[in-house]
Amino acid sequence: VIKAFPIAAFNNDSTAVIFDATSYFSGSNKDILDIKGLSAEETVISNVDYQSNMSYINDVEAYSRNVSVNSEITMKLTLTSRLIGLELTNKPELTVGITTSLTLLDQDKMLVRLADARIGTGYYRFTKFNADGGTKNDYFASRWKLEPKDPEALKRRGTSEPVKPIIIYVDTLFLVITFFLPLKILS
Repeated sequence: VIKAFPIAAFNNDSTAVIFDATSYFSGSNKDILDIKGLSAEETVISNVDYQSNMSYINDVEAYSRNVSVNSEITMKLTLTSRLIGLELTNKPELTVGITTSLTLLDQDKMLVRLADARIGTGYYRFTKFNADGGTKNDYFASRWKLEPKDPEALKRRGTSEPVKPIIIYVDTLFLVITFFLPLKILS
Protein backbone atom coordinates (compact mmCIF):
# COMPACT_ATOMS: atom_id res chain seq x y z
CA VAL A 1 0.00 0.00 0.00
CA ILE A 2 1.57 3.27 -1.13
CA LYS A 3 -1.12 5.78 -0.17
CA ALA A 4 -4.45 5.85 1.68
CA PHE A 5 -7.15 8.43 1.03
CA PRO A 6 -9.87 9.65 3.40
CA ILE A 7 -13.37 8.63 2.35
CA ALA A 8 -15.38 11.71 1.31
CA ALA A 9 -18.76 10.00 0.79
CA PHE A 10 -20.60 6.68 0.39
CA ASN A 11 -23.32 5.75 -2.08
CA ASN A 12 -26.84 4.97 -0.77
CA ASP A 13 -26.19 1.31 0.08
CA SER A 14 -22.52 1.83 1.13
CA THR A 15 -21.17 -0.47 -1.59
CA ALA A 16 -19.05 2.29 -3.14
CA VAL A 17 -16.96 5.15 -1.82
CA ILE A 18 -15.81 8.52 -3.11
CA PHE A 19 -12.35 9.89 -2.34
CA ASP A 20 -10.34 12.80 -3.75
CA ALA A 21 -6.98 11.78 -5.19
CA THR A 22 -6.47 14.72 -7.57
CA SER A 23 -3.29 15.99 -5.90
CA TYR A 24 -1.85 12.46 -5.92
CA PHE A 25 -1.99 12.26 -9.72
CA SER A 26 -1.41 15.85 -10.81
CA GLY A 27 1.16 17.16 -8.35
CA SER A 28 4.62 16.43 -7.05
CA ASN A 29 4.18 12.76 -6.31
CA LYS A 30 7.47 10.89 -6.07
CA ASP A 31 5.61 7.59 -5.60
CA ILE A 32 4.42 7.83 -9.20
CA LEU A 33 7.29 9.64 -10.91
CA ASP A 34 10.75 10.11 -9.38
CA ILE A 35 13.47 10.89 -11.91
CA LYS A 36 15.94 12.56 -9.55
CA GLY A 37 19.31 10.85 -9.95
CA LEU A 38 18.77 9.68 -13.54
CA SER A 39 21.73 10.39 -15.77
CA ALA A 40 22.63 10.57 -19.43
CA GLU A 41 26.16 10.84 -20.72
CA GLU A 42 27.94 13.12 -18.23
CA THR A 43 24.87 14.88 -16.79
CA VAL A 44 22.76 13.95 -13.75
CA ILE A 45 19.30 15.21 -12.78
CA SER A 46 20.22 16.61 -9.35
CA ASN A 47 16.89 18.23 -8.49
CA VAL A 48 13.31 18.13 -9.76
CA ASP A 49 10.92 21.04 -9.18
CA TYR A 50 7.42 19.75 -9.93
CA GLN A 51 5.20 22.38 -11.56
CA SER A 52 1.80 21.52 -10.05
CA ASN A 53 0.18 24.52 -11.74
CA MET A 54 1.19 23.10 -15.15
CA SER A 55 0.30 19.46 -14.37
CA TYR A 56 -3.14 17.97 -14.83
CA ILE A 57 -5.21 14.81 -15.20
CA ASN A 58 -5.96 13.97 -18.85
CA ASP A 59 -8.28 11.01 -18.53
CA VAL A 60 -9.77 8.59 -16.00
CA GLU A 61 -11.10 5.15 -16.95
CA ALA A 62 -12.93 2.91 -14.48
CA TYR A 63 -13.07 -0.88 -14.73
CA SER A 64 -14.49 -3.58 -12.47
CA ARG A 65 -11.38 -3.92 -10.25
CA ASN A 66 -9.24 -0.90 -11.08
CA VAL A 67 -9.17 2.74 -12.11
CA SER A 68 -6.66 3.98 -14.68
CA VAL A 69 -5.55 7.63 -14.49
CA ASN A 70 -3.64 9.37 -17.30
CA SER A 71 -1.74 12.49 -16.17
CA GLU A 72 0.54 15.11 -17.70
CA ILE A 73 3.25 16.09 -15.22
CA THR A 74 5.52 19.08 -15.85
CA MET A 75 8.76 19.62 -13.96
CA LYS A 76 11.76 21.94 -14.07
CA LEU A 77 15.06 20.06 -13.88
CA THR A 78 18.35 21.02 -12.30
CA LEU A 79 21.18 19.31 -14.15
CA THR A 80 24.66 18.75 -12.72
CA SER A 81 27.83 17.81 -14.56
CA ARG A 82 29.15 14.46 -13.36
CA LEU A 83 32.74 15.38 -14.21
CA ILE A 84 33.11 18.57 -12.18
CA GLY A 85 29.97 18.52 -10.02
CA LEU A 86 28.79 21.96 -11.08
CA GLU A 87 25.15 22.84 -11.66
CA LEU A 88 24.30 23.79 -15.22
CA THR A 89 22.60 27.17 -15.64
CA ASN A 90 20.11 25.75 -18.13
CA LYS A 91 17.03 24.45 -16.23
CA PRO A 92 14.97 22.64 -18.87
CA GLU A 93 11.30 21.88 -18.42
CA LEU A 94 10.09 18.35 -19.02
CA THR A 95 6.49 17.25 -19.46
CA VAL A 96 5.71 13.55 -19.35
CA GLY A 97 2.48 11.64 -19.81
CA ILE A 98 2.03 8.75 -17.40
CA THR A 99 -0.74 6.25 -16.73
CA THR A 100 -1.23 4.95 -13.20
CA SER A 101 -3.67 2.32 -11.95
CA LEU A 102 -5.42 1.99 -8.62
CA THR A 103 -6.33 -1.66 -8.09
CA LEU A 104 -8.79 -3.17 -5.66
CA LEU A 105 -6.89 -5.61 -3.46
CA ASP A 106 -8.18 -9.11 -2.73
CA GLN A 107 -9.87 -9.72 0.62
CA ASP A 108 -7.47 -12.63 1.22
CA LYS A 109 -4.20 -10.89 1.95
CA MET A 110 -0.92 -12.55 1.05
CA LEU A 111 1.82 -12.70 3.66
CA VAL A 112 4.93 -10.71 2.85
CA ARG A 113 8.18 -12.54 2.18
CA LEU A 114 11.69 -11.15 2.52
CA ALA A 115 13.53 -11.04 -0.80
CA ASP A 116 16.51 -13.31 -1.34
CA ALA A 117 19.16 -12.09 -3.80
CA ARG A 118 19.75 -15.70 -4.92
CA ILE A 119 16.19 -15.93 -6.27
CA GLY A 120 15.30 -13.84 -9.32
CA THR A 121 12.22 -12.00 -8.10
CA GLY A 122 11.34 -8.35 -8.11
CA TYR A 123 11.57 -6.56 -4.79
CA TYR A 124 10.37 -3.54 -2.81
CA ARG A 125 12.73 -1.71 -0.46
CA PHE A 126 11.64 -0.74 3.05
CA THR A 127 13.41 0.68 6.10
CA LYS A 128 13.59 -1.17 9.42
CA PHE A 129 13.87 0.99 12.55
CA ASN A 130 15.76 -0.58 15.47
CA ALA A 131 15.02 0.00 19.18
CA ASP A 132 18.41 1.72 19.57
CA GLY A 133 17.56 4.31 16.88
CA GLY A 134 19.41 2.70 13.98
CA THR A 135 17.95 1.93 10.57
CA LYS A 136 18.53 -0.80 8.02
CA ASN A 137 17.20 -1.20 4.50
CA ASP A 138 15.58 -4.54 3.76
CA TYR A 139 13.59 -5.89 0.83
CA PHE A 140 10.26 -7.67 0.31
CA ALA A 141 9.90 -10.03 -2.65
CA SER A 142 7.19 -9.19 -5.16
CA ARG A 143 5.16 -12.30 -5.86
CA TRP A 144 2.30 -13.57 -7.99
CA LYS A 145 -0.76 -15.15 -6.44
CA LEU A 146 -0.80 -18.48 -8.27
CA GLU A 147 -3.56 -20.85 -7.24
CA PRO A 148 -3.94 -24.29 -8.84
CA LYS A 149 -7.12 -24.93 -10.84
CA ASP A 150 -7.02 -28.56 -9.75
CA PRO A 151 -5.41 -28.97 -6.27
CA GLU A 152 -5.78 -32.77 -6.45
CA ALA A 153 -3.86 -32.92 -9.74
CA LEU A 154 -1.17 -30.78 -8.13
CA LYS A 155 -0.85 -33.33 -5.32
CA ARG A 156 -0.81 -36.31 -7.74
CA ARG A 157 1.31 -35.01 -10.61
CA GLY A 158 2.93 -31.92 -9.13
CA THR A 159 1.41 -29.67 -11.82
CA SER A 160 -1.86 -27.89 -12.48
CA GLU A 161 -2.96 -25.00 -14.63
CA PRO A 162 -3.39 -21.79 -12.59
CA VAL A 163 -6.85 -20.35 -11.83
CA LYS A 164 -5.66 -17.01 -13.22
CA PRO A 165 -2.60 -17.22 -15.50
CA ILE A 166 0.08 -14.52 -15.44
CA ILE A 167 -0.07 -12.38 -18.56
CA ILE A 168 2.62 -9.77 -19.22
CA TYR A 169 2.16 -7.18 -21.95
CA VAL A 170 5.32 -5.52 -23.28
CA ASP A 171 5.15 -2.58 -25.66
CA THR A 172 7.67 -2.76 -28.52
CA LEU A 173 8.67 0.87 -27.87
CA PHE A 174 9.39 0.40 -24.15
CA LEU A 175 13.16 -0.06 -24.48
CA VAL A 176 13.43 2.78 -26.99
CA ILE A 177 11.58 5.19 -24.68
CA THR A 178 13.59 4.30 -21.57
CA PHE A 179 16.86 4.66 -23.48
CA PHE A 180 16.08 7.98 -25.18
CA LEU A 181 14.27 9.76 -22.31
CA PRO A 182 17.50 10.94 -20.60
CA LEU A 183 18.96 11.99 -23.97
CA LYS A 184 15.84 14.04 -24.76
CA ILE A 185 16.15 15.84 -21.42
CA LEU A 186 19.64 17.03 -22.36
CA SER A 187 18.68 18.35 -25.79
